[in-house]
Amino acid sequence: MVEEYLPYAKILLISVSTLFGSIVFHELGHIIAYKAFKVKLVKIGFDKIPGRLEYGFYVSYQKDAQFSNRKDKIATFSGPLLEFIFGIIFLAYCLSVQNSYALLSIMPISSALYNLSPFCPDGSLIWKKD
Repeated sequence: MVEEYLPYAKILLISVSTLFGSIVFHELGHIIAYKAFKVKLVKIGFDKIPGRLEYGFYVSYQKDAQFSNRKDKIATFSGPLLEFIFGIIFLAYCLSVQNSYALLSIMPISSALYNLSPFCPDGSLIWKKD
């Protein structure tokens, strides 16, 4: 009886893992960029996004006067970029081993592209005029 549900459980586990990996790599992209610019990270978490109405994962940081708007846009762009790269690597892996989970790579790739749109927290910062 239980054996017939194992394929569905496996698909659910891989889907949740892909979603979690997508979020982790997205936030890791921001963290790497801010660390490269020597910015102090204040908080990494899941909560109401500061200054926004929605909830989600976020990285808050403490900028100094020397932190330029250009660097802020680069650090903001690095989150969706790393998430997109994760999706491409996941897709390449799935295609190389010829398994049927390649469609799950749509999740991080589409999420990265969505995050670059002007109506998302990352995209609104990237596309905002100086």
